Amino acid sequence: MKIISKKTAILITVFLLTTTGCGSNSKGSSDNTQGLSYYNKGQYHSAVTSFEAAIATNKKNPDYYVNLGMTYIELEDYEEALTQFNLALKLNSEHRLAKRGIGITRLALGEYEEAITCFQDVLLQANGTVGTLELDLLDYRGIAETKLGRYDAAIETYTTLIEVNYNIKEHYYQRGHCYLLKGDYEPAIKDFEVALNDSDFDCSIYLNIYHALDSADYNEEAINFLGKALTSPSAQKSDDFSLGLIYYYLADYTNAILKFNEASSDNHEALLYLSKIYLSQHETIKAKNSLSEYLTYDNSNGEVYNQLGLISVSEGDYTTALTHFQNGILTKGTTVMKDLKWNEAVCYEYLGDFSTARTKIEEFLKAYPDDAKALAEYEFLETR
Repeated sequence: MKIISKKTAILITVFLLTTTGCGSNSKGSSDNTQGLSYYNKGQYHSAVTSFEAAIATNKKNPDYYVNLGMTYIELEDYEEALTQFNLALKLNSEHRLAKRGIGITRLALGEYEEAITCFQDVLLQANGTVGTLELDLLDYRGIAETKLGRYDAAIETYTTLIEVNYNIKEHYYQRGHCYLLKGDYEPAIKDFEVALNDSDFDCSIYLNIYHALDSADYNEEAINFLGKALTSPSAQKSDDFSLGLIYYYLADYTNAILKFNEASSDNHEALLYLSKIYLSQHETIKAKNSLSEYLTYDNSNGEVYNQLGLISVSEGDYTTALTHFQNGILTKGTTVMKDLKWNEAVCYEYLGDFSTARTKIEEFLKAYPDDAKALAEYEFLETR
């Protein structure tokens, strides 16, 4: 009855159009500027503090609420993001970036119809004017259309973006992906080739094409495309983290470890990939060290605590595992909260504390009432 759950996170990459706030003489301006600086550095918790300070100084500036909402999107706290965007709309019912923020949040939540409605609303406000914001909204609309399986509509959207030369490599890839999802292999490959036909090495495009082909069961073609990355004239000038990713997906772990180690001081995400490699090689001590080092830079990642807890469970150290799971539960906006709460309950069972385990399963069922595994576990615990 004791099953520790694992989860592979599916992430939506959100390309943000950060607002500039008000002029330098406005109340709260300095805190807002500091928040934008933190945001652009990826220091989102610090950004929240600064934007909240800007709002405390000036509650009448809708831009500050929008900036705070966009930061909560990065922290995956979508409920709070929606709260901030709606507060901005109370101050200015036509605030286009607030509406855009709601659309992005709906997109992240998988509410694709609602997201498209939001984007269309903002586009209509443009009255036929096409600028950076409008192109950005079309970009998001294309993502939502793809998610809904409206591949022809998405292809049309991406064709429009290609024709105006907006983020052209990315949109050749996106259109190719739509063709692939439709089962049109040849036009997909043509678009992928164009996406790579650029003197500037872009690891993300190679990796996106690899994942698209691999998920469509074109496994050999996926490997071939990714292998082309290493033969690109500018590839070796790329950053170590990007090269580490390529080696990682090519299963060349020796070179991946080398590159991730070189990158880890500047890009802490490299530590997460190192931990994955070490776990695949059953080197749990090295995996734990990489995850623990990552937490010295970012102690708000619930997935890292969950993975550390799972390692401790595999070692039979349920007390340490429980601590990791509980630390993960304290983080905000984690995508693995359900796993953490389940694993916490199961740890109490492993430790022989059936009363607390039963209480935790009851709490779990309040949040996830249709979970069959938890219902069965609760019935089991009632006999203990």
